[in-house]
Amino acid sequence: MTRKKTFFFFYCLFFYTCIAAQTFNSKPIGQSGNWSGTRLATTCNGALYSIDTTGKFIRTNLSTGEKSAVNDQHYGNSIRLWGGGKNLFTLEKDGSLYRTHPETGQWSILGKAGDWINTMQAVPVYGYLYSVEKNGTLYATNVNTGNYIALGKPDFAGCGALYETGGSLYLGGASGNLLQVSEADGTWKQILSPQSLTNSIAGAVISGKLFILEKDGSLIRYDVPAGSKTVLGKTSFKSPVFLMAAGIKLYLLDGSGSLQEISL
Repeated sequence: MTRKKTFFFFYCLFFYTCIAAQTFNSKPIGQSGNWSGTRLATTCNGALYSIDTTGKFIRTNLSTGEKSAVNDQHYGNSIRLWGGGKNLFTLEKDGSLYRTHPETGQWSILGKAGDWINTMQAVPVYGYLYSVEKNGTLYATNVNTGNYIALGKPDFAGCGALYETGGSLYLGGASGNLLQVSEADGTWKQILSPQSLTNSIAGAVISGKLFILEKDGSLIRYDVPAGSKTVLGKTSFKSPVFLMAAGIKLYLLDGSGSLQEISL
């Protein structure tokens, strides 16, 4: 009887492990290496947008892998790229912020030249761009006027990542913790303890879920703001890597220039 119970236990454990390991599927998009030379990447309106080492701004159809130029402008001085809310934003080396329309390619400066020189992270949300500066101050910028206001106290120095979902901001702190931050006044509470995200190298959000890619290839889902954690499995990549969301799927673009779709 004991031997039967032991066998049954290990059979259940093996079965559970096999099922748990099959929590996502991935497939390549386009040809391997087709995005080599990518410096910056984001998603917006269901498409991939990237800037390569030649300064070209490229739009990719995520269904076909077909690439096209966003416009004929040179983006060689861009050091950050954010997409969302039907807008693309690029931060330049001199601290100037530009908005580019994802469909027409029309672009314009937002606010005054150099105003965003100390910006570390940002995320676009429904007509606003939320950003964190080196001194830890959180700002909300009206994307139509360029006017901005500081929110709350300068509590966010060392911010490593900034996300938005479900009407809240989520900020990866310097200690590897995760904070839920109010979009209205900058008040916050910790939902993941220090060291929780220490091994994180990329992240994306889909409908109240934060997906984190770790150094060893582990893909992890956190339900926010609850903070519950689920390890979905592992994937392989070559650094550097971009993890992005479009619709209900994730997209991974790595240092080899290859793009893959991850279905959850």
